[in-house]
Amino acid sequence: MLVQIPYKALNYLTAECNYGGRVTDDHDRTTLKTILGGLYCENIHDDEFPLSESGLYVTPPDGNQKLIPHRSWPRLLNIE
Repeated sequence: MLVQIPYKALNYLTAECNYGGRVTDDHDRTTLKTILGGLYCENIHDDEFPLSESGLYVTPPDGNQKLIPHRSWPRLLNIE
């Protein structure tokens, strides 16, 4: 059975309920909803779905991947 993921509901819950009261500026709230709308979508399940406009950050391929040790995160994220 294929399960439908309620992306609009996830976006609402994260943008409005989770952050409700913390993001008080209307422009900031709109920005947050826009960013989340680009992430909470069907394509997020695709291999190498771009998480940034530059394409530098992408979703990992599906499958059993080895966990990356936390000490290598800065190098992988290019923030050393």
